[in-house]
Amino acid sequence: MFSASSVVANVSAGITTGLVNLVYGISFAAIIFSGDLARFFPQGLSISLIGATVTAIIVAWLSSFPFALAGSDPNSAAILGLVAVEIAQSLPNAESDAYLYPTVWATIIFSTLATGLLLFILGWFRLGRWVRFIPYPVIGGFLAGAGWLIASSSFKVMTGFSVSLETLPKFIQLETLSQWLLGLLFTVVLLFMVERYKYFWVLPSLLFVGTVCFDGMWGLIYTFSSQLNSQDYFFKPFPREQLWQAWQWSTFTHINWFIVIQQSGTVAAMTVIVMISILLNATGIELATSRSIDLNRELRANGIANLINGFCGGGISYLSIHRSLLNQQAGATSSLAAIIAGGFCGTTLIFGSSFLAYLPKTILGGLLLYLGLRLLIRWVYEAWFQLPLVDYLLIIVILIIIAIWGFLEGVGAGILIACFFFIFNYGRISGIKYSLSGATYRSNVQRSFPQRMCLHDEAGCIYILVLHGFIFFGTANDLLDEISDRLNNPDLPQLQFVVFDFRLVNGIDSSAVLSFMKLKQLAKNLHLNLVFTQLQPAIAEQLNQGGLILDKSNICFVFDDLDRGIEWCENRVLENKHMYDDESIPFQEQLQEFIPDDESVIKLMGYLEMLEVPEGKFLFRQGDLSNGLYFLASGQVSVVLELSNDQTKRLRTYNHGTILGEMGLYTHAPRSASVVADRLSYLYYLSTQAFEKIEIEDPQLASAVHKFIVSLLVERLKRCEKELKDLLQ
Repeated sequence: MFSASSVVANVSAGITTGLVNLVYGISFAAIIFSGDLARFFPQGLSISLIGATVTAIIVAWLSSFPFALAGSDPNSAAILGLVAVEIAQSLPNAESDAYLYPTVWATIIFSTLATGLLLFILGWFRLGRWVRFIPYPVIGGFLAGAGWLIASSSFKVMTGFSVSLETLPKFIQLETLSQWLLGLLFTVVLLFMVERYKYFWVLPSLLFVGTVCFDGMWGLIYTFSSQLNSQDYFFKPFPREQLWQAWQWSTFTHINWFIVIQQSGTVAAMTVIVMISILLNATGIELATSRSIDLNRELRANGIANLINGFCGGGISYLSIHRSLLNQQAGATSSLAAIIAGGFCGTTLIFGSSFLAYLPKTILGGLLLYLGLRLLIRWVYEAWFQLPLVDYLLIIVILIIIAIWGFLEGVGAGILIACFFFIFNYGRISGIKYSLSGATYRSNVQRSFPQRMCLHDEAGCIYILVLHGFIFFGTANDLLDEISDRLNNPDLPQLQFVVFDFRLVNGIDSSAVLSFMKLKQLAKNLHLNLVFTQLQPAIAEQLNQGGLILDKSNICFVFDDLDRGIEWCENRVLENKHMYDDESIPFQEQLQEFIPDDESVIKLMGYLEMLEVPEGKFLFRQGDLSNGLYFLASGQVSVVLELSNDQTKRLRTYNHGTILGEMGLYTHAPRSASVVADRLSYLYYLSTQAFEKIEIEDPQLASAVHKFIVSLLVERLKRCEKELKDLLQ
């Protein structure tokens, strides 16, 4: 429920911001319908006011912000002004009078509907965050170009013709000079006052005072000289019927659709600018008011508003950061204020425009010049102190291209240049995150002491490349260079296995597939094995289509993760040295690797309990109390983490001749993981009670066991330290 004070505050704020929105609407209509199109200004004003009315009400209703206010915007108005000029120049002379306004009107409506549809689709599919990936300098260049277009259009509003080399002599004529000099003076006042005094009422007050002063000065001068033409300085009042001319049947029948379609490229560029502007405005409001915001909701709200707006015959309008913050500062606490502001524009549209006879073109032109200069100051002057040189130069290049050749050309060039810089900078980043050796980076398979020593000496033939990012033609070539350098290094063991870990890779392109095919040919000639681990389905499909991964390939091999890929390589190394399957060694001989003293081994055997664990049976479960260690005499067991979704994840695998659960001798903490037999396994169990008995009965044997466990932990620590050093290189 609204309180009386809340209603008064919202009504007051709505009237204030409604007046500002009305002035903006008139100004932006003047941008589009000026010069040769000035005679269609009444119809252009109706397009602007319809947009300001419809979007203000709908965006206020659907937005995340209770004080959100939408309306006409200078960026789209400046671009549509260029479109209108191009249409006027493109029409044949025989059609220029009858077809000019209908074609311009159809283009504006088409752009409104296209913008609304794009915004709604982006919001519906929750794609708002992807717009943030547009390079910041490109956005700055767009806005600087829009500032230039608005600033140059302001002179057309004030004098009736655009700024160009051909029209420069006209600007120094006495009558024209007075028109734009007064507007420039008002712009200087706005720049000084608005930037110095950050109050919501400053801009509306200056507009009111400027209008009153100009009207008073005009009345005084006109009293003594009637030679001045009021139409050069004021908008001409017009009948209400002219506002609705677009809805006559003759307007629809005189649309040159070919020229409308010709402008589709510029319209597409403008929709992108509108999309960026909405997200920037929404983010700016979010920061200024410390409110969280749903960007996709704002896109949907503005999309729906412009779709309805387009069918009503209105021009592009959307969320405005300045008018929304002005609405909040004026006292708005709900959507009621924005609805009243929209209704203010709608009332003007319905009941007439006689007040336009008192609105000086000079004041409105000065307002537009102020808006354009603010953008130029922000992105040409202030950006010099805030951005790197390359980013700043990109903004200037886009601005120059827009000023000389046009907005669409500037947008296209900016995107191309930004893409070039992105490729150049990204290409300098290697696609290889880490390069490791199999001698130091091992699989999670615990092997017997002889096997560990063999891998320490021989596993340097395994070369591991951990890839990351997006692999394309630039970074893919780095892989070939890296492997070539490794092959040509005489100080390292001869290469037999190259392992590519794709865990951190989010995509590859066709040139990367070609590079891997070249590598496959090289591997075939040098008898290398290429191992690919943790491939995403899409990447695996690309490599398969390229002919790299084949079911019967004896060169390329694919594994689910890096651990299993390295395990396979280690097994091949052990096979080549005839050490892969050595389970025939008696357990007592295996113990001698840990405790060299034969007498101590015999004594220890008396304290051990032999266990037979069938395949698939758990030796102990996650959460069980630690109660001793296990010697794996034969078979294979795996340490697995039992997850909450009834699935397990392998942490480590133990082969014969290894020890597990050694911390159970020193702590009774619950087991952090489970151990399950991968195949029939035989283990010898030393319980904590048996070890305590050893400590009492044979301290020398207990010391030997302690020494062995310490040496085992030191070996693992050294291995981890070496792996860490390799990762940090």
